[in-house]
Amino acid sequence: MRKYICIFFLILAVLASNAPAAEQNTSDLAAIQKLAEQGNAEAQFNLGVMYAYGHGAPKNETRALEWFQKAADQGYVQAQVNLGLIHYEGQGVLQDRNKACSMWRDAGEQGHKGAILLYNQRCI
Repeated sequence: MRKYICIFFLILAVLASNAPAAEQNTSDLAAIQKLAEQGNAEAQFNLGVMYAYGHGAPKNETRALEWFQKAADQGYVQAQVNLGLIHYEGQGVLQDRNKACSMWRDAGEQGHKGAILLYNQRCI
């Protein structure tokens, strides 16, 4: 189990490092928040990352999940992958591996290589 938790956080770190970087200060938080509230999926994802890691925003898993979900609902593939990881491990939500596999399958169908790898390793 410890191995899987380490892998989970490693994957999240890699995914976050591949995301467009959000500057880490309050003016950036306000700018990203505004874009996210206007429905910009990339900003919604970045805001989720900021809340998930406490970079440029107070760490808040609930808000991170909300913003990841909004971005994923718009088809933002990186958010789908992150949500899949969160649901697979049950981090702040009820563990739902079927939901995680569905998210990774959808992201994989959009060509996300990490999602394909996760789906093949954990869902087949």
